[in-house]
Amino acid sequence: MIVRLLLILLGVATLGVASRVLLPTEEVSVTGNRHLSEAEIRERTGLKPGTPWLWAWPYKLKALQSDPWVKQVRLERPKAGKLRIVLAERQPVATLVRGDQRQGLAADGTFLPGAPLVKPVLEGVGVVPVRDLLVLIQTFPQVQKISFNPAGYSLEWEGVRVWGPNIMELQRWAQGSRMSASTQTVTSTATGTLMVSVYSWGVSQRQ
Repeated sequence: MIVRLLLILLGVATLGVASRVLLPTEEVSVTGNRHLSEAEIRERTGLKPGTPWLWAWPYKLKALQSDPWVKQVRLERPKAGKLRIVLAERQPVATLVRGDQRQGLAADGTFLPGAPLVKPVLEGVGVVPVRDLLVLIQTFPQVQKISFNPAGYSLEWEGVRVWGPNIMELQRWAQGSRMSASTQTVTSTATGTLMVSVYSWGVSQRQ
């Protein structure tokens, strides 16, 4: 019985060594990456040419799954000796600026460190109202800058600055301004910028 057990263990050990020598990984390809480089992905997963192909399991992707830039990742084996890492990366839809620090904001509310500058620029004080900001970005696709504080939100784009106490009033104004723009009152000033203040009782504008 002991001899048989030893033979089984020896066979398993031999198979393990053989899998490393006889079937190494010949190629590791990466698709879907834009922010993360292929070299960085291979380094973080440990999946490189020469590593045992049979020992390449999805747990190797844990380092990528915890990265905020990575929305989804999977490991494929298109053929013997070849591995393919398939990523779906998050992309910034805005840029949050706090002091001298800057990071991207993805559509699902994830913050992305090291992101390139993407407008609108988000600035403000206090807790970042992520959900509200994402709603405003969707409601006003032309917006270039959004400022926030406990009193409300200020939105800016070419020739226009709009302030509102909450996203509900701003959404109502956005819908109403498209439907009945002729009912708005405009006063000219030297700035040439249309200044809009949205309240629950109505709209104040000056230009």
